[in-house]
Amino acid sequence: FTYDLLLKNSLYIVGEHQYHEKHCLVALPGVKLEDVTEIQSHAYVIDQCRGFLSKLPDTVAIGQAPDTASAAGRIKELNLTTSAAICGARAAEIHSLSVLVDSIEDDANTLTRYVLLSRTPLDPERHLEPRTAVAVWLKNVTGMFHRTAACFALRDIK
Repeated sequence: FTYDLLLKNSLYIVGEHQYHEKHCLVALPGVKLEDVTEIQSHAYVIDQCRGFLSKLPDTVAIGQAPDTASAAGRIKELNLTTSAAICGARAAEIHSLSVLVDSIEDDANTLTRYVLLSRTPLDPERHLEPRTAVAVWLKNVTGMFHRTAACFALRDIK
């Protein structure tokens, strides 16, 4: 999910959920860690597992996938016996993959933010302490973001 999709599709964020999911290295059943020559996952997840990945041999290629579930699905779909994916245990279960190593994230407190999207905006209930998401397109000019954010700060908008 990228914020530009919100703008292109006139979607609204109407809810969110933060969740900690342990990152697992998964592969086809029978594949061992020493068999793996390629690992794929979402770019953010790869970054969250740098400590583990840095301990692997230099011969293991690290590649990006659109998301963790598709990285896992690709292994199953193409029967990739030397590939692994970083994903959650549920994605491994859905794609009938085995967990080679569990909890490979560098920080056990990392949270992933999931958003609920709608084609129509919702008026939040007063007790829910709503948040506002703003997407803006800015010129690539020094200080442009600062000037934009200052408009909010000067008006005491939180």
